[in-house]
Amino acid sequence: MREAQDHEMPNVLMLPPFYFKGVSDEGLFQAWSEVLRRSGQGPLHIHVYDFPAFVGFPLSAELQARLHREFPDRIVGMKDSSGNFEKMVEVIDAAPGFRVFAGTEALLLDILKAGGAGCISATVNVTAPAAAAVWRCWQAGDIAGAEKAQAQLTDLRIALQAFGMVPGMKALLNRAFPDRIGPTIRPPLLALPTAERDKLFAAMDAAGLNLD
Repeated sequence: MREAQDHEMPNVLMLPPFYFKGVSDEGLFQAWSEVLRRSGQGPLHIHVYDFPAFVGFPLSAELQARLHREFPDRIVGMKDSSGNFEKMVEVIDAAPGFRVFAGTEALLLDILKAGGAGCISATVNVTAPAAAAVWRCWQAGDIAGAEKAQAQLTDLRIALQAFGMVPGMKALLNRAFPDRIGPTIRPPLLALPTAERDKLFAAMDAAGLNLD
């Protein structure tokens, strides 16, 4: 976090400490408090990262509301990668002013309708134009247009995640920008075999992929 401040990066995602399982909300609250104490007082906004599939446990709405209540200028939002939309709405209701982002663009319009802030998603590296179309329609009050754009955005996300999101993104970006993005991927993830790349490209093109 100090590095982020030194490089004038205004926002960070923060996972909970996850080596120990079954810890209490109080223990997690104290962990966040201690990190904040050590991170200095610079202008840095922290977004809680709720990712139970990787961490091993979910974060309660009560904990996130308390974090925002106790540190309103520092802990300002969250990314929910659980896929549990009801839980996202619970956090929105429990913590007024807390910026709730869905972890998948497939829920972008739903979270906006519920009073959330949007989405933070790795796959927006390739679906950004479609996600932007949803956002523009929403901002303009064009709900029908937003729903149509969301349908295409969801199709793109579903098609991409079927092939493994990170290898799939790398293959698509390499195809679109071969002079800037190479085919190599960092282990332990592996690049898609040629046959799988071809299937991915066909599926994404059929879903309307546009990286212009």
